Amino acid sequence: MTAVPAPGADDGAAQRARILRAAQRLHAAGGSRSVTVEDVLAATGYNRRIFYRHFASKDDLALAMARRAGDQLRDGLERVAAEAPDERAAVVAYIDHFLGVGWDRARQRDGRVFLTHEMEMTAGLSATLEDIYDEHRAILRRLLKAARDRCGLAGIDPELDAFALHAVILRHLELRVRGRTSIGRARARAHLLRLVPGIAESPR
Repeated sequence: MTAVPAPGADDGAAQRARILRAAQRLHAAGGSRSVTVEDVLAATGYNRRIFYRHFASKDDLALAMARRAGDQLRDGLERVAAEAPDERAAVVAYIDHFLGVGWDRARQRDGRVFLTHEMEMTAGLSATLEDIYDEHRAILRRLLKAARDRCGLAGIDPELDAFALHAVILRHLELRVRGRTSIGRARARAHLLRLVPGIAESPR
């Protein structure tokens, strides 16, 4: 007989998720305005006791937002790579999905949150982002290695090419989200594909 969860058994996870979603919306809508704990409480209808049950501070909330966004992107990258017809196409799918952060309207709005002065001043954000970037680069390294080994692309160096591609993608996205570049998505994509020897060629 299947056990029935007690009422409210998942309240903690649901509360945490609701706080994270509300904070993300407030940051995305607020522009340069600082988002306070009181703003988040008003948006969720929760009290301080519930907030601090899940987050030690506003900085802790910001780090959790970054982690959540990083996990969502990681899962998306894994998904599109798994759906690709071959190893070469998986690398291209990774690039296309990552670039979507800068050109898809909803994802660009969410990305802009992490470029506000308030978020950039969050204690521990740099270390959290580096952990997230390590995960994203690890996926790309794996995909590049598979493309090299199974598609005969001997010119690929998985470690160095993953490092270079990831860094250039991030710079394209940063400038795009800040509105500081005239480079379009197609041009950025073509540039990235040229960085990896043979990756853009059609398989024979």
